[in-house]
Amino acid sequence: MLLYNIKKSLKDLVEKYFPSTNFGKNQEENIYLNNHREGLFSNIYEKAKGFSIIELLVVISILGTLTAIAVPFYVGYRPRLILKQAAGQVRSDLMMNRQRAVTTSKDYYFKYDTTSASNTYEISIESSSSEQKTLPYRTKISRDPSNPLISPLEFNPSGMTNDNGGLIITHTSLPSDTLRLTVTRAGFVRIN
Repeated sequence: MLLYNIKKSLKDLVEKYFPSTNFGKNQEENIYLNNHREGLFSNIYEKAKGFSIIELLVVISILGTLTAIAVPFYVGYRPRLILKQAAGQVRSDLMMNRQRAVTTSKDYYFKYDTTSASNTYEISIESSSSEQKTLPYRTKISRDPSNPLISPLEFNPSGMTNDNGGLIITHTSLPSDTLRLTVTRAGFVRIN
């Protein structure tokens, strides 16, 4: 209805200011100008159409193809991202223990289960209070068999540790992908 009213108003304005009888010099020119003027306003309804079924099917097939390509990458990427997050969390907690030991002049300990892979570990201050931390979903921490790290790992007030060795972080969906954390005697932690 709105388009019809706009069309009618515009037609009236054109008729008022450009009457068809006085517009051209001869009858052929008037017919051309009238047809041209009508064409400007008669295409409004033709332009206001929707999409054809073919266009919709093409767009849906393109989206389906892109989804089919992207989903396997995302499914494989997410566990690796969680694995990196878990390794970063353990490294951050180890470095935080070192920093706390230096700033408070107290011994800090990092404890984990040395017998089997676990998703928890503990941080404690001079064997008094302990805080249990949990790794992200489906990740485990265990001892590196080639370079084992003792538990509890002690950070003394000078920032040094009582052992050097490694930890392994695994994700249950990706048993072949592991991240190793190496702890040095100087208290530095590196993700390999």
